[in-house]
Amino acid sequence: MRVYIDDIDVSGLLTVPLTGNWQTWANVSKPNIPLTQGNHTLKIFIASGEYNINYADILLTDTPVFLRLTSPAGGEVDTAGSVQEITWESAGFSDVAVGLTTNDGATWAPVNNDYPAVFGVIRFQVPSVPSNNCKVMIVDRLNSSLSAVSPASFTITAATGAEESQDAVSDFRLFQNYPNPFNPSTTIRYQLPESGYIRLRIYNSMGQQTAVLVNQPQTAGSHTVSFDASNLPTGVYFCSLVSGGFKQTIQMVLMK
Repeated sequence: MRVYIDDIDVSGLLTVPLTGNWQTWANVSKPNIPLTQGNHTLKIFIASGEYNINYADILLTDTPVFLRLTSPAGGEVDTAGSVQEITWESAGFSDVAVGLTTNDGATWAPVNNDYPAVFGVIRFQVPSVPSNNCKVMIVDRLNSSLSAVSPASFTITAATGAEESQDAVSDFRLFQNYPNPFNPSTTIRYQLPESGYIRLRIYNSMGQQTAVLVNQPQTAGSHTVSFDASNLPTGVYFCSLVSGGFKQTIQMVLMK
């Protein structure tokens, strides 16, 4: 890989490590590139191989290093089995490890051991460990002394069947698929406050229908369906839920 600024090679040949799959990312950096004030054009050239480039980050040499956890911040109540987000802000970090404790820090379980810090968010499935003493910690993978912890505890409650009962559902809702991005399959969950004819369809970025997941009457309550995109190319797709006068669409990213 080479990095060009204003069509000038400023990096020389950089080696891009093989990660094995789309769920594992690696950072490639080139320090101390001189830049003048004004507008510049950045180009990244891949000499060979197939890669997904997720982001390009330019930092000044005197940018202060910081890592700040923004959620969960404490006080949240999450149900076991639900999908939640851990979010943070950072600068000057490459990769982080994310951990979860359910006993106020006595022990920690990994959520992800190696994750690009610049993404700022990771989704995880809440474990079936009911507790009032849950916290999240983010640690610089290269320097464990740099870390951020939830300032207060949040709660994990046990899942009950009532959450999927008709009485518990008060409105139509199409939830974000999980995982997202995905390869090649993902789970889509939606809820119906009343029985009716349901259409759940997938479209590509050109608006062309690529799959019909549901096209039939369904009862009120919570429903899940799996979407297998093995035969589809990498790209952005849209999932549309239609029931009577209700319509909702979510965006999904397939990365192979």
